[in-house]
Amino acid sequence: MKYSKINTSVIQGLSVRNIDLEVSLLKGLPRFEISGLSVRKGQEMYGRVKATLLNNGYQIPRMSIMCHLSEELQQVQDNSLDLALACAILIADDQIQISKKFKEDITIIGGLNLSGEVAAIKGVYAMLQQPKTRFWILPKMTKDELIFQPENQLKNCFLVEDINQVVDVLTNKNLSHYQIDKYELFSERILSEPIALPKKLQPLGQLAIEIAVAGWHPALIVGSPDSDKPLLKNNVAQFLPLLDDQSYIEIRSLYSIKGLWQDVLAKKEIQSFELLDPNYSKQEILGGRSELRPGVITMAHQGILYLEDINMYKLDQIRLLRKPMDDQFVTLGSQNNQQVYPANFLLLASMAPCPCGYFFEEAQSCDCSKTDINKFKEKIKLTILDKFQLTIILRESAIKKIIDNGFQRNITKQEYKKIIDRILKARSQQKLRCQKHNLDYAFNSNVKPQNFLDFFRLSNKTLQQYGQGNKRKNLSLNAFQNLIRIARTIADLNEDQDIELKHLYEAYTLRVKENIY
Repeated sequence: MKYSKINTSVIQGLSVRNIDLEVSLLKGLPRFEISGLSVRKGQEMYGRVKATLLNNGYQIPRMSIMCHLSEELQQVQDNSLDLALACAILIADDQIQISKKFKEDITIIGGLNLSGEVAAIKGVYAMLQQPKTRFWILPKMTKDELIFQPENQLKNCFLVEDINQVVDVLTNKNLSHYQIDKYELFSERILSEPIALPKKLQPLGQLAIEIAVAGWHPALIVGSPDSDKPLLKNNVAQFLPLLDDQSYIEIRSLYSIKGLWQDVLAKKEIQSFELLDPNYSKQEILGGRSELRPGVITMAHQGILYLEDINMYKLDQIRLLRKPMDDQFVTLGSQNNQQVYPANFLLLASMAPCPCGYFFEEAQSCDCSKTDINKFKEKIKLTILDKFQLTIILRESAIKKIIDNGFQRNITKQEYKKIIDRILKARSQQKLRCQKHNLDYAFNSNVKPQNFLDFFRLSNKTLQQYGQGNKRKNLSLNAFQNLIRIARTIADLNEDQDIELKHLYEAYTLRVKENIY
């Protein structure tokens, strides 16, 4: 019987699918049929494979070639099955004899160019996280995807450049030529501070960023052009603690699937930070199009989505963020072909206080009318203001000018380590509380009001004392709930067990006002 089966992997949306590709050669007129893939895509794939094999001295069997995929594939990278199909045809036609060592225990990944060169495909790292076999044949061009892979997995990977090298591996020839030198790649993550340490911000800005990152609180930063507002965009990602191993695998797989691993390779670490462009379409924000590609909110998963000058965005663009912020995922596609992508991002946005930007400054006069200012704020109030849990107003610092931008020096390594340690300890406390209460989230920002008293260790006495100070009367119900969430994060950063009056008062200075300012 002229038959072969090849293990391979493909990407469907953001999921890895381990596929059995079977080929059977039957007597009859030469033709090619495939199940599990559309006729058009199947014929295009066979056309590329046929030309490649003939160009490299192999034969195409003059028989009926029947190909079957173990799973129906709706969306697949065009050339990702080419190499597996070529190998299956050669083995089924007895043009090569696969080694018993690899017969049922090797996964073949890669595309094919007509010259016989093995082409890189997206998602190799993600595929390696869900192994079906012990051995792997991979395109040599994807070598950098193997950085930080365990050494015992590296020794079972063979990197190839063309179809002839693939045949060498399958027939157990010159294997050492295609194995990876473990000294060429880092086999473990190097957890260290960033190459460039962030700038020291104004005290209020620094405090707000630490609270936002520690408790995952969406934040709105209002400030003039001469304040530290522009610095936040360039520095805030560096205050994100390094991802734990589980989150690292998840996020790096996203980068791998989208073909972006090379973009972050030089940093040695992933700190997800996405700047939302005011010109982005709905598909670019949420994801979609024919291949259901992930959008910018998915690429910001476990990281920061930053909207610079939020007034520059269209109303519809801002409203698109509301549902993903609630759900922490986004669903794309039709009923027959749906993909669910993660979207647990921290929303940070900046805005000027008025059209000219100098409403708060004494040294620079503001000519904006009250009507202009109210209209300027209206877009935020109508769309997403209620989703922010804290707001800070940054003014140009006169003291900063006197001491020649003293606030804007780089943070020292000791200061940076102290900040990150404080954020990590606060996050650890939140995670422990969530686990204790069997909750499937890990941040104060997500806690529901019915859990406040027990979950946040907030006494009725403290609430009554706070209410007696008339602070509560100035807040809506939503604002008061967010104030308690912020107070809990402040207490966590201070390593305090209970929410105290001082935490509530400090949170009050960072509250979101109904009229913003």
